[in-house]
Amino acid sequence: MEVSHDSDYATSAQLMENERVGGKIVQLNPERLSSIDYKSQALFVLVFGGLGVGDFYAGNYLQGLAKLTLSLFIGRFAKGVSVPSVPIIIGLLSLINLSQGKYADAKGKLIRQVVQLKKEEISSCDQKIALILCSFLGWLGAHQFYAGKPLKGVLMLCSLGGLGIWHIMNVYQLATCSFKDGQGKTICPNYIKNSAT
Repeated sequence: MEVSHDSDYATSAQLMENERVGGKIVQLNPERLSSIDYKSQALFVLVFGGLGVGDFYAGNYLQGLAKLTLSLFIGRFAKGVSVPSVPIIIGLLSLINLSQGKYADAKGKLIRQVVQLKKEEISSCDQKIALILCSFLGWLGAHQFYAGKPLKGVLMLCSLGGLGIWHIMNVYQLATCSFKDGQGKTICPNYIKNSAT
C-alpha cells in the first residue's frame, strides 16, 4: 500500500482525516498537528466540555464562549430539559469529536494522540460506537458487552457503572486508546487504525 503526505492544506477535508483515499493512506503534515497534549485536552473536555473549558484550553475562545452560553441559556430556559443534561451532552459530543481526531486548536491544527500500534494489536471494534455506548449507556455496561467482555458488562450493570466512577473511567480510557476489548486488543479511532504498521 502506498503512503502519501498531504501537501496542500486547502485541497479537501478528506485529506485531513488520515484515512484511505483512493487506495492510499494520507498522512497529515506534522506542521498541521497541534502541540497541545491530547490526554489533558481529553480530560478537560470530559469533565468540563459542556462549559467550554476544553475550547478555552485549546485557544478557541469564541467556541468555548458559545458552548458556555448554550449550556447556561438552554439549560435554564428550555422547558422539559433538565439543567445538567445540556452541558453533559455538549461535552460528550465534543469528546467524540476530539477522539475522532477532528478537534482543532485556535490555529486550526488538529489535536490528535500519537499512538504507534501494530495491526494485530488493534481491535476490530469501532471506537466511535464504543464511545457512544459508553457515554450514554456506560452505567449499564453496554460498551463492555460490545467490546466482548460480558462478565465486566454484568458487573457494571449490577453496580450501575461502579456508581458512575467506573463508567467515567471507561469513557476516558476509550477516548485515549487505553481500553482493551475481550481479546486484549486496543480499541482506537480510524485515523490510528489506518496508520498502523
